[in-house]
Order: sequence, then structure tokens, then C-alpha cells
Amino acid sequence: MPKQAVLVLKGCFTAQRDESEYTDEVIEGTIVGLRTLLLAERHRVSLRCESNAGLAYALDMEGYEKLCKTNPAAARVVDMSMARNLSLRLQSVTNKSGSDLMWKIG
Repeated sequence: MPKQAVLVLKGCFTAQRDESEYTDEVIEGTIVGLRTLLLAERHRVSLRCESNAGLAYALDMEGYEKLCKTNPAAARVVDMSMARNLSLRLQSVTNKSGSDLMWKIG
């Protein structure tokens, strides 16, 4: 499977985690797979279009490198989205496990 990120532009999509029953709705403007693109990780989520008028844009590493050269401002949006995504993931992990640890230490 290609290492790519997908931007949902229009329509209703469903994301499903590999080998689980977990599904979630993906709304317009959502970027899925940034870690897969930038860190060359394995895809953990599959997208399925739930409407007749779905539109999504896929960006692989070759396309990303071309974007960096031809439109640095757009590439910066991808970079900032990645930073935000990782920050939110880190906050989530810290809030679940780190809060107990901080009280024990402090």
C-alpha cells in the first residue's frame, strides 16, 4: 500500500482501523494518514466513501517533495497539520497516563 496522506474535500467518508470493528466518520477538511506519509509508517486506517459525490486528494512522498519545491506555502500547511496532529496525540497520551504520574511525583 502506498505511503500517502488523504485530504477529504467533499462527501462523507468512514474510517476503519485495520483488524478492528472501530469506525468513525471523517468530515470534509480532515487529513488522514499524515504520519504514514511523513514517517513512512504502515497505514492503520482505511477510508471508504459513503456518498455518491465524495472527493479526496491523496498525496504521496514524491508529490509532497514536488509540493515543497513548487508551493512551499502549501507544503507548510501539511507540515503544520502534522505537528498539530502529533501534538494532540501526545496530549492525549499524557492526559491518560501522565496525570497520575505527576501526582505521584509531586
